[in-house]
Amino acid sequence: MGYSAQTKPANLRDVMETKLEKKRKNLLGPPSGKQMLLFVDDLNMPALETYGAQPPNELLRQIIDGGFYDVNKLFYKNVKDLVCIAACAPPGGGRNDVTPRLLRQFHMLWLTSLSTEVMSGIFTGILRGFMLLSVPTIASLSSSVVDSSINIYTRIQNELLPTPLKSHYTFNLRDLSKIFSGIAMVRSKHIDTKEKFLQLWTHESARVFRDRLINTEDREWFDDAVLGQLHEKLDQESWNKEDFNTLAFADLLGKGTDKEYHLLEDMHKVHETLVE
Repeated sequence: MGYSAQTKPANLRDVMETKLEKKRKNLLGPPSGKQMLLFVDDLNMPALETYGAQPPNELLRQIIDGGFYDVNKLFYKNVKDLVCIAACAPPGGGRNDVTPRLLRQFHMLWLTSLSTEVMSGIFTGILRGFMLLSVPTIASLSSSVVDSSINIYTRIQNELLPTPLKSHYTFNLRDLSKIFSGIAMVRSKHIDTKEKFLQLWTHESARVFRDRLINTEDREWFDDAVLGQLHEKLDQESWNKEDFNTLAFADLLGKGTDKEYHLLEDMHKVHETLVE
């Protein structure tokens, strides 16, 4: 079950009553001989009520303790053979502190963030493998592109912090991995030169990070960060912002199954396709 800021106790109660069997009037459980595993994602996302509690978590704590109350007939329903696992990120950016009364029910595992060196090792291995198969002539670029991506990712995490107006400015490793997933969607004939490959990289970076920025100031910050990497690490001193912040890669122009992801150069043709 995935929690969100709008999750209510009724949502959790519905899961209990639809996924568990009614053994007796006051006993719920999984099918005979089995155990139920409930995984709750984003445990600390539900909004706080007036007195600072998270109602779905108060109900979850009660269920782990043994059961919950039927809200219509006001009798207690026991729950048996239920194991609960939960995951959450550190408080901040819309996430709240989880009450110790709930945390005492769990064995806690804390996973630290990956270091820059580890991220570089993982993504360089992925990108170099793709480039050696597709465009071996420019495979040497892979480590520089990965380092530039990680540099932008760490800067945006540290400098563009979430605020009440920008609560979605929470960037994680999944975002960084999307850059390389996007690159790996392109066939070799569309990225056979260094310039085309870097155009693709700037486009994927912009789709992952720039598209989530809500004002001109933040987008300018991102453009400057990318331009800095292109000048310092990727030997593209002649490029300026106009060379990359209007780039678009897509598979819009293909027909049927022949949809290849490539640079859109003829915007008139793109317009016609969209109108059609």
